[in-house]
Amino acid sequence: MYRLVLWFFLALPAYPDAVSAAFRTSDVLDRVPNRTTASELADVWLRFHESDLCQGLEAAFVFHEKQMVVNGTILDERSYERFQDMLRPLGPSYEIELHLDHPQKEGKGVDRKDEEKEKNKDNDPPASLWENYELRSFLGDPFARARDRASTNEDFPFKYPPPDEMLKQRLRIYAEQILAWNSELERYAKHIPDLVRMATDTGLKPPLRLRAYAAAAAHAKEVDRLVGKLRANLEPAFPRFHKMERTPPPEKGSVAGRTITDRAVGISEFGESISLRVYHFIHPEQYTVGLDELRRPGLLVSLKDFQAMNADFMKALAKAK
Repeated sequence: MYRLVLWFFLALPAYPDAVSAAFRTSDVLDRVPNRTTASELADVWLRFHESDLCQGLEAAFVFHEKQMVVNGTILDERSYERFQDMLRPLGPSYEIELHLDHPQKEGKGVDRKDEEKEKNKDNDPPASLWENYELRSFLGDPFARARDRASTNEDFPFKYPPPDEMLKQRLRIYAEQILAWNSELERYAKHIPDLVRMATDTGLKPPLRLRAYAAAAAHAKEVDRLVGKLRANLEPAFPRFHKMERTPPPEKGSVAGRTITDRAVGISEFGESISLRVYHFIHPEQYTVGLDELRRPGLLVSLKDFQAMNADFMKALAKAK
């Protein structure tokens, strides 16, 4: 048995593009376990989300009775090992195909003459943050306020100091942390609709549905936590008048009649949109636009609205259980 399972995992990389014809043509093809899915496979899918392996593996599932295909990318090696351990006992009884690859590394084939330049470039913080004097002031840059005074007073003598390596490091760490939280937020939000679809599938056994409800609620709770972190840590990067910005409250009844699945899809879509905006705040698509445009004035408001929307979703999810 061990040899069979070992061959199964070793043979997969040799066929990265192979997908069973049954999966391509079946009418019951689905990415979420349903009433036709073997209970052991449905259990694995739930455990994948319950144990947060969905944060270490960017995976798309396809189910068909006793068959399962998993396509995606390995973000964390330990998560991949845990997932293999989870699947290994099922190898003899089910047809399982894994097509999980490591992300391609950028920068291959760089000329040696350019290596040092690339290294120095990588050590620099994102240009959008280096030019953000509100954030630099918050991080303790003594020249940030002086620069603002010089920009409004032509008689004010000001000389730009040499680059502060410590400040650069702090800005790099800031950017890395924001992007890490942002990626987690997007992944948690993205998986909520499928968990809700399983939770509301009356054809499934109640224990599986209850676990799906709990997993969806846990994901929504993580979304709330991460949005809170992003709001708190992005706020110092915005001028005061942007922090005080307000938007009209949503019309009452705007979500009336929406199913819990519709609301879950809304969380996923809003999460994807917010994630893209946060990413572009750190790495703008165009570096020639003005700083006001780079700062996307409505981002803090959108994060607050997203948190409120997610809170309403969690209440609705608890009632629907």
